[in-house]
Amino acid sequence: MQARIRRIGIFSGPNPPAFLALIDEGVLHRPIGGPDVLAAQLRYLLELSQHPRITVQLVPIAAGAVAGMMSAFALARLLDGSEVVSADSVLSGHVTGDHEAVASLKQRYDTIRADAQPKNVTQQAIEDAVRKWTS
Repeated sequence: MQARIRRIGIFSGPNPPAFLALIDEGVLHRPIGGPDVLAAQLRYLLELSQHPRITVQLVPIAAGAVAGMMSAFALARLLDGSEVVSADSVLSGHVTGDHEAVASLKQRYDTIRADAQPKNVTQQAIEDAVRKWTS
């Protein structure tokens, strides 16, 4: 937990990185942890999405089976300009700078993002979900 808190702190320091999250719309409708926990998490997500360097976009349920459904992954460009990917599975995670792996996941990312809602539509959907889970 401390590591997560430190990581989020990088957005309040000088020269924060850009961060873009593509999130399945279904998470707005699954009260994992209960309605109060989900509402609190969604409020926090809204707060983070107000940061000028953080963009959150929902991938709508209507998009159907999108290219990223197999597993979560992250793309990162390091300070030296190199790119790495981190891919998660049920049992483990894997980080690599292999050019083919990076290119493959960048293509998958672009495909998913093409289906994603704009930031303002996403924020409205999250606000609606917060109201749903707090009423």
